Amino acid sequence: MELPTVRGLYVCEHVIVEAETRNVSLINTFTTKKVDVFPSAAQRLSLFCTMTNGHGTVPLEITIFEMRSGGVIFARTVHFPFEDPVLVHRLIYRFTDLSFPDAGEYEIILATNRELIASTWFRVIARNDR
Repeated sequence: MELPTVRGLYVCEHVIVEAETRNVSLINTFTTKKVDVFPSAAQRLSLFCTMTNGHGTVPLEITIFEMRSGGVIFARTVHFPFEDPVLVHRLIYRFTDLSFPDAGEYEIILATNRELIASTWFRVIARNDR
Protein backbone atom coordinates (compact mmCIF):
# COMPACT_ATOMS: atom_id res chain seq x y z
CA MET A 1 0.00 0.00 0.00
CA GLU A 2 1.27 3.45 -0.90
CA LEU A 3 1.20 5.91 1.99
CA PRO A 4 -0.64 9.22 1.71
CA THR A 5 1.64 12.23 1.34
CA VAL A 6 1.14 14.89 4.01
CA ARG A 7 1.56 18.44 2.74
CA GLY A 8 0.86 20.19 6.05
CA LEU A 9 0.01 19.34 9.67
CA TYR A 10 -1.02 22.06 12.14
CA VAL A 11 -2.38 22.26 15.66
CA CYS A 12 -4.57 25.23 16.53
CA GLU A 13 -7.43 26.30 18.74
CA HIS A 14 -10.08 26.24 16.02
CA VAL A 15 -10.60 25.58 12.30
CA ILE A 16 -13.21 27.50 10.32
CA VAL A 17 -14.37 26.33 6.90
CA GLU A 18 -16.18 29.09 5.01
CA ALA A 19 -19.45 27.62 3.73
CA GLU A 20 -19.55 29.15 0.26
CA THR A 21 -15.91 29.02 -0.85
CA ARG A 22 -14.76 26.09 1.36
CA ASN A 23 -11.67 28.18 2.23
CA VAL A 24 -10.09 27.26 5.56
CA SER A 25 -8.94 29.56 8.37
CA LEU A 26 -6.75 28.20 11.15
CA ILE A 27 -7.39 30.21 14.31
CA ASN A 28 -4.56 30.59 16.83
CA THR A 29 -2.01 28.08 15.58
CA PHE A 30 0.50 27.54 18.34
CA THR A 31 3.65 25.81 19.53
CA THR A 32 2.99 26.68 23.19
CA LYS A 33 -0.30 26.03 24.98
CA LYS A 34 -0.89 27.68 28.37
CA VAL A 35 -3.09 26.05 31.00
CA ASP A 36 -4.00 27.06 34.55
CA VAL A 37 -3.09 23.87 36.49
CA PHE A 38 -1.83 20.30 36.01
CA PRO A 39 -3.42 18.04 35.25
CA SER A 40 -5.19 20.52 33.02
CA ALA A 41 -8.89 21.00 32.68
CA ALA A 42 -10.38 19.67 29.43
CA GLN A 43 -8.91 21.53 26.46
CA ARG A 44 -10.35 22.05 22.98
CA LEU A 45 -7.83 21.85 20.14
CA SER A 46 -8.00 21.15 16.44
CA LEU A 47 -5.67 19.25 14.15
CA PHE A 48 -5.61 20.30 10.51
CA CYS A 49 -3.86 18.19 7.90
CA THR A 50 -3.65 18.38 4.12
CA MET A 51 -2.85 15.15 2.27
CA THR A 52 -2.68 13.75 -1.21
CA ASN A 53 -1.89 10.42 -2.86
CA GLY A 54 -4.25 8.36 -0.70
CA HIS A 55 -6.16 5.46 -2.22
CA GLY A 56 -9.60 4.42 -0.99
CA THR A 57 -10.52 4.60 2.69
CA VAL A 58 -7.38 4.80 4.81
CA PRO A 59 -7.17 4.21 8.58
CA LEU A 60 -5.46 7.26 10.08
CA GLU A 61 -4.12 6.78 13.60
CA ILE A 62 -3.94 10.00 15.63
CA THR A 63 -1.81 9.68 18.77
CA ILE A 64 -0.62 12.28 21.26
CA PHE A 65 2.45 11.43 23.34
CA GLU A 66 3.97 13.18 26.32
CA MET A 67 7.52 13.25 24.98
CA ARG A 68 9.42 13.01 28.28
CA SER A 69 7.70 9.84 29.49
CA GLY A 70 6.47 8.50 26.16
CA GLY A 71 3.02 8.16 27.71
CA VAL A 72 0.01 8.24 25.40
CA ILE A 73 -2.62 10.79 26.41
CA PHE A 74 -4.81 10.30 23.32
CA ALA A 75 -5.19 7.62 20.63
CA ARG A 76 -7.90 7.32 18.01
CA THR A 77 -8.23 5.84 14.55
CA VAL A 78 -10.40 7.55 11.95
CA HIS A 79 -11.23 6.06 8.57
CA PHE A 80 -10.52 8.74 6.00
CA PRO A 81 -11.88 8.49 2.41
CA PHE A 82 -9.56 9.57 -0.40
CA GLU A 83 -11.89 10.12 -3.35
CA ASP A 84 -9.12 10.90 -5.81
CA PRO A 85 -5.38 10.40 -5.14
CA VAL A 86 -4.48 13.52 -7.15
CA LEU A 87 -6.64 15.91 -5.09
CA VAL A 88 -5.52 17.57 -1.86
CA HIS A 89 -7.75 16.28 0.95
CA ARG A 90 -8.30 17.99 4.31
CA LEU A 91 -8.52 16.25 7.64
CA ILE A 92 -9.95 18.33 10.48
CA TYR A 93 -9.96 16.57 13.82
CA ARG A 94 -11.39 18.39 16.84
CA PHE A 95 -10.22 17.32 20.29
CA THR A 96 -12.97 18.26 22.74
CA ASP A 97 -11.83 16.77 26.04
CA LEU A 98 -8.03 16.68 26.06
CA SER A 99 -6.27 16.92 29.44
CA PHE A 100 -2.52 17.40 29.83
CA PRO A 101 -1.10 15.61 32.89
CA ASP A 102 2.10 17.69 33.18
CA ALA A 103 3.98 20.62 31.73
CA GLY A 104 6.27 19.59 28.88
CA GLU A 105 6.48 18.75 25.20
CA TYR A 106 3.76 16.79 23.45
CA GLU A 107 3.89 15.22 20.00
CA ILE A 108 0.96 14.52 17.71
CA ILE A 109 1.66 11.61 15.40
CA LEU A 110 -0.35 10.75 12.31
CA ALA A 111 0.17 7.21 11.05
CA THR A 112 -1.51 4.63 8.88
CA ASN A 113 -1.12 0.92 9.52
CA ARG A 114 1.47 1.87 12.18
CA GLU A 115 3.64 3.71 9.64
CA LEU A 116 4.39 7.34 10.46
CA ILE A 117 3.23 9.82 7.83
CA ALA A 118 3.55 13.09 9.80
CA SER A 119 4.10 14.58 13.22
CA THR A 120 4.11 17.93 14.96
CA TRP A 121 4.82 18.97 18.52
CA PHE A 122 3.96 21.68 21.01
CA ARG A 123 4.73 22.64 24.60
CA VAL A 124 2.25 22.90 27.43
CA ILE A 125 3.14 25.28 30.26
CA ALA A 126 1.47 26.87 33.27
CA ARG A 127 -0.20 30.16 32.38
CA ASN A 128 2.05 32.10 34.77
CA ASP A 129 5.26 30.67 33.15
CA ARG A 130 6.90 32.32 30.19
